[in-house]
Amino acid sequence: MKKLIILLAVAGFAFTGCENYTAQIEQLKQEKDSVIAVVGQKDEQLGEFVNAVSDIENNLSTITEKQGNIKETISNDPEKAKSSRERISAQIAEINRLMDESKSKMASINKKLKNSRTENVKLQKLLATLNEQLAQKDVELADLHNQLLALNEQVANLNTKVTGLQTEKDQQAAVISDQTTKLHTAYVAVGTYKQLRDKQVVKKEGGVLGIGAEKELVPGANEEAFNKIDITQTSTIAINSKDAEVVTTHPVDSYKLVKNTTGKEVSYLEITDPDKFWKSSKYLVVLKD
Repeated sequence: MKKLIILLAVAGFAFTGCENYTAQIEQLKQEKDSVIAVVGQKDEQLGEFVNAVSDIENNLSTITEKQGNIKETISNDPEKAKSSRERISAQIAEINRLMDESKSKMASINKKLKNSRTENVKLQKLLATLNEQLAQKDVELADLHNQLLALNEQVANLNTKVTGLQTEKDQQAAVISDQTTKLHTAYVAVGTYKQLRDKQVVKKEGGVLGIGAEKELVPGANEEAFNKIDITQTSTIAINSKDAEVVTTHPVDSYKLVKNTTGKEVSYLEITDPDKFWKSSKYLVVLKD
């Protein structure tokens, strides 16, 4: 009976020990899985950090390159820069987009790093360096923006000057055109004495009782009674009368009265020397029967 009790005790102890060992193994397995999960999570976060940092570094490199191109254009060829303002503005806009993207990623990294249990001194130092570079780029972009504003102002000033010069040129051209028109304009009146007298173009002066009186142009004659002509384009004046008399003063060797084929009628007055003919007077009055 004593032996039976001992055997039962031993068996009970063995059974209890086996149960404890199995529980310990299960606990260790769970802890191992937890550690693996934590390590995996940290590796995943670390991978995200590395990718984000790489993207930011690439953006900064692109930004630096674009800044260099803009500065080179502005410094080496200011005139070209003035004509390339739209392209420069587009480049600055692209730089701003890259900066916004980098800042967004940096904020995301900082937030994840703060909420994680990861303590990586090198990573934190790298992020600090990137933050400094982004801040420096902000300063440089502000400078580029100011340079672009200065270019815009210069172009605006040049445009104002060009507009002013063009306006002045147009005014001068208008004055010249007006003067040229006046210089080339003559006034012609052809008609009977009665017709032209009634229009206050001619009058008789001197003589006795109308005998021997000279026909002459009325001073300040009514211009509406005359036809305007361009002396550079007109060389003949139609008359179509049996006889004609030139009242105004013109050198006789600067024109001629041309008759028709029958010789019985004056067809027209032909100006043979325009410069000489119009030199003494820009008014031509011809009386016809």
